[in-house]
Amino acid sequence: MSVWRKYNGALIPSTPPHIEVNTDNINQKLRDQKAFFARWTSNFDSSQPSEFWYVICDKKMNLEDYSRNTRSKINRAIKKLYVKQVSKEFIINNAYDVYRRAFRRYEATASPKSKKYFKNDLNKSEGNWDFWGVFLKENNQLVGYSQNKIIDNYCDYSTVKFDPNFLKFYSSYILYYQMNQFYLNQNFFSYVNIGARSLLHKTNTQQYLIQKFNFRKAFCTLHLEYRSPLKFIVKFLYRFKPILKFLKWNFIFNKIYALLLHEEIKRTFSFKLIQNINPIIIIGAARSGTHLIATTIKKNINCIYLNEINDLWKKRFPFLYLDEINEEQITPRKINNIRKDFYNLLKYKKISPYLLEKTASNCLRLDLVSKVFPNSKFIHIIRDGRDVAVSTRKKYFGDIRKISSQKTLSENSKNRFINFFDEINHKIRNGLTLLMLVSNSYRYLRMSLVLLGIKKRDFWGPRFRGYKKIYNSKSLIEVASEQWKYSVISVLDFFKKNPKENYLTVRYEELIKNPDEEVLKIMKFVLDSESFSKDKIKHDIKTSGFSKWDEVLSDHEIRTVNKIISNLLINLQYE
Repeated sequence: MSVWRKYNGALIPSTPPHIEVNTDNINQKLRDQKAFFARWTSNFDSSQPSEFWYVICDKKMNLEDYSRNTRSKINRAIKKLYVKQVSKEFIINNAYDVYRRAFRRYEATASPKSKKYFKNDLNKSEGNWDFWGVFLKENNQLVGYSQNKIIDNYCDYSTVKFDPNFLKFYSSYILYYQMNQFYLNQNFFSYVNIGARSLLHKTNTQQYLIQKFNFRKAFCTLHLEYRSPLKFIVKFLYRFKPILKFLKWNFIFNKIYALLLHEEIKRTFSFKLIQNINPIIIIGAARSGTHLIATTIKKNINCIYLNEINDLWKKRFPFLYLDEINEEQITPRKINNIRKDFYNLLKYKKISPYLLEKTASNCLRLDLVSKVFPNSKFIHIIRDGRDVAVSTRKKYFGDIRKISSQKTLSENSKNRFINFFDEINHKIRNGLTLLMLVSNSYRYLRMSLVLLGIKKRDFWGPRFRGYKKIYNSKSLIEVASEQWKYSVISVLDFFKKNPKENYLTVRYEELIKNPDEEVLKIMKFVLDSESFSKDKIKHDIKTSGFSKWDEVLSDHEIRTVNKIISNLLINLQYE
């Protein structure tokens, strides 16, 4: 059985809601199935109330356990009706009239399918199904039925229909009572499910089952993934949701409005995510191993990873050329606006309890980061400034590799164009605005020319106060050394003002030397738990093959670098 099935143009899981589906390559699945979007849930039966839920029953109940009113109606139904399991063929041949008449009670634009489609749908149904019928005792007439999907010890009351002419005999009472007795009391199923929250049309069925048969809401998290370009269409149409509400009498507008209601619910989860997410902020001077730390953490926990989103952090400071943002520049309004920016970015991502963020320039604006995410945990990775200076110098000549990369860089024009467009796409998706593009046009132009190999070099990395003068008057190894010193001191100054339990310092050299021990330390800090054991660790950290600064730098360069950073190296207990 396929995990996903297409329903009304959407991909939905064919598995029970308590089983979380694998959403890897979901965009490819959308294209293959020619579906418009995918809908799934996670965190089934959460203790936290939410805007989306399934209505389930997982409690065994005998007749005497129901309310006096419910018992009375069940007993009255027993006098007129009886319930029994029937075959699929029986439903195919006898249930259409009940199905058609049931639509008289619905306040919806949908109409019953033709008899042909009704039969075809039943014939094509895959998997294990049970069928139940409600009959009049006097003439064995079918007055209601249920089509139930069975997976292991779970039952989904997938399709339940009643002839409205016979509801006065309490046909619904006797059917739900008998089915619950069979699945929960006699066969010990984990739960039965009547379906997810109804959004499009009013239905009293779910509330009726909650009140009469001890069903309850099993809260969960709703996820949507749109097939391009529907994502942008939905974003545009969402502004007109109040107008579309009045047009939902039309079948097409009704479908659109239903999708927008799902989008509305999804956004509530995204907003809650911003409020409740656990931010893990990776900081360190550029080329210190921040990417290595971040990707290693990502291997070990379920998280949203935002990598180098400098444009998002600076979106509310469009005319600020520096990456450094001082405390006096930070206003409550800017903090709230940046939170909204994160909300708008995260609402299209898979919900996760952790936000993993790594942007090298954050070293220079930690006051801002901590105010946007006051519950952040900071991981500071320190690397020998001389090695950092050597690695940074490479960036000026177009080396785009991460420290963790084992691949060699190809300098051909094809790869440069690919890298250029990847970078542009990354910036657009992560906060680049037209205003920022205009206000920083000269900087973006120079960056583009370097990526394309047209211009030899441009300043690279966090733009600290006074960097222009240093860049224009000093050698590249001096520029890199000054950048490392400025970044590290900025982080250390920030830590002096904050509780020690909020940050962890990791040495790059120790991480390479003893990856298992260091990763274990990091994960215990991230999860705030000592239960994380070494055997759970995942990483692909190299422990050899790195050149050292003393193998690369000349004697003159060593003296030059030491003149700039020796005091800080000594304070950090390097040679």
